[in-house]
Amino acid sequence: VYILDTLQAAASQTLLVLRAIELIQEQREINEVIGEIKKLIPQTHLYAIFEDPKWVEAGGRVSKSQANWIRRMKKLNLHPLVTIKEGVVTKGGIVFAKDMAEALFKKISKESQKARKKGKKIRVIIQQADNLEMAEKLRQSLKEIKAEVPFISLASPVICAHSGPGTLIAAWQPLQ
Repeated sequence: VYILDTLQAAASQTLLVLRAIELIQEQREINEVIGEIKKLIPQTHLYAIFEDPKWVEAGGRVSKSQANWIRRMKKLNLHPLVTIKEGVVTKGGIVFAKDMAEALFKKISKESQKARKKGKKIRVIIQQADNLEMAEKLRQSLKEIKAEVPFISLASPVICAHSGPGTLIAAWQPLQ
């Protein structure tokens, strides 16, 4: 048994697991698999958008004042993102977009531009909390940048309990 802290969660952890499976199927040695996954951890990015901040407010993750600011921003088509950096959930920026799918597409498109200019393709995992319509819209948008999207899945109950219905999550990493 090998234990590896990926410093990731949800969709970004899924990307690392998929890569590990590919390496195992190539019959790579376990030390090589772990080494490759460790190299991919800092290249794996996750972004989440909440449909309504009341759930993160109720869980104590944001104050009432912060939740009200998020509501106001969303009315102006400003979408605050959450990300994970070095294992810690933190602010991921604010994107101006008409909806959550467009906001995540803009963020992934911009952040992956350097890797794509080097000729690398990117792989994206999309997870949603009762928001399949936005997840499908994001998948369609990602075709513009030729991103591989193996599947869309429901976000885990643990994540959904804290983020609430409507949450949209996307994680990406460059393909080797």
